Amino acid sequence: MKKMTTGSDLKINDIGSPLLHKHHKVDVEDAGNGFARSKVRDQLFIDHLLIKDLINVDEHLEAERVIGLAVGAQVYLKSPSMNQSSFGSGKPDMMSSGLMRYSRYMRWVIDNWGLEGEQVITLHVIDDVHTNDFAQISLLRKVLSRN
Repeated sequence: MKKMTTGSDLKINDIGSPLLHKHHKVDVEDAGNGFARSKVRDQLFIDHLLIKDLINVDEHLEAERVIGLAVGAQVYLKSPSMNQSSFGSGKPDMMSSGLMRYSRYMRWVIDNWGLEGEQVITLHVIDDVHTNDFAQISLLRKVLSRN
């Protein structure tokens, strides 16, 4: 680990590849322990839209909430924990499960914005697919603004 001193008294850990810095906006911030850390600011497409002022903070927060719903519904695959003593024990209550909350949100999107609204949320928020199509970004903003 290479340490350098900046204009301040913070020490910087030299982390991240040049490719990371080339393709992402990376900021250096105080880690609170005398060291500075690098943090990728545009890791997701919604982060990129916020940095470019194509969506506002409230729309970004709504997109993060949608990602949280998808995580709660276990949309994203993950490996099973090998530290558990048993696997698959107990079923969650179906009406309060993350899948039901996710389903209710998507039903609301379809009722208000049609299948195009559901597709834009799924594609650009949940699947994190980048686009330069202004019509898609405009529809995404409308759905995320909840108006």
